[in-house]
Amino acid sequence: MDLFSSSLLVAILAFAAGIAVGLAIYKFMHSDEARARKLQDELDQVKHDYEIYKQGVTQHFSKTSELVNNLTEDYVKVYKHLAESAESLTDVRMTPQLSQQESSPMGSFINEVEKSAAEKSDSATETVEPPKDYAPKSEGEDEGMLSESFSVASQKPDDLEKESATSGKA
Repeated sequence: MDLFSSSLLVAILAFAAGIAVGLAIYKFMHSDEARARKLQDELDQVKHDYEIYKQGVTQHFSKTSELVNNLTEDYVKVYKHLAESAESLTDVRMTPQLSQQESSPMGSFINEVEKSAAEKSDSATETVEPPKDYAPKSEGEDEGMLSESFSVASQKPDDLEKESATSGKA
């Protein structure tokens, strides 16, 4: 073989090897596993961003609620201060709202705020019972209303007459 044909053969083999290596790299970079790995990384990032967003929204509304409650309580304090000062500094009784709190809108608002503040402090010590998912038995009954054997026919005729009499009056 001459020198030209051997160098041509080496060039063709190098070209073929380059194409094979390029195809292998392309296949590795664009395979289903690589695509799935990339999508999983993106999904994890989106989940992380969403959790941060949820925490931010929760903190925002919690802080907003706290600030509105403080604003309401401060408004009541300012109103009471102004009303009491007006009474003590003037000869004329200028604030009938304080003496007649139930009859005025501001008085009822003040009462509601004070009650909710008192309930808030009381509720910290109370436990709340969750709602029942069944109808409890009435006193003297053997079975509850949601029993499989319960029916209108199982009620006494006197009970049915009382129910129809009370529903007819209403």
